[in-house]
Amino acid sequence: MTRHPWHRAIYDAQLWARNNTPEDAIFIVYDRSWRVISLRRQVDPTDRPWYFYNRSRKCMRFRNSIVKFFGLESLCDSPTDCWKCLHAIGRAYYGLDAQGVTALALRFGGDYVVRRRGFRLDLPVAYENEVYIIYRIPKGH
Repeated sequence: MTRHPWHRAIYDAQLWARNNTPEDAIFIVYDRSWRVISLRRQVDPTDRPWYFYNRSRKCMRFRNSIVKFFGLESLCDSPTDCWKCLHAIGRAYYGLDAQGVTALALRFGGDYVVRRRGFRLDLPVAYENEVYIIYRIPKGH
């Protein structure tokens, strides 16, 4: 399968998701491939510059909404600074506490959030392995 434990860990987390969650569940997964194994929808709150490649207005609106959610408009207003923006969003995302993740799920959709172990949240744990923890976002968030 794989020689890298973190690849096995994300694979195992996706298998758990596929076998233990409803087909319409939405997972917030930062900067990781998720849908291939899990067969579940994903919200990836990164500022990936996909809109540069496909010129999709939908991608651009999502990107702008993510930037605004994290309050990074002044940093991310220039397309030439897209990598600075991406790194700032990563820091902001991993700085979110349970309330912030819940607000993210409310704004963009999400029933579960997948986080690396070092970034714990005060939310119910649905699954965990040596690298990742999947938290359940309470209904009515």
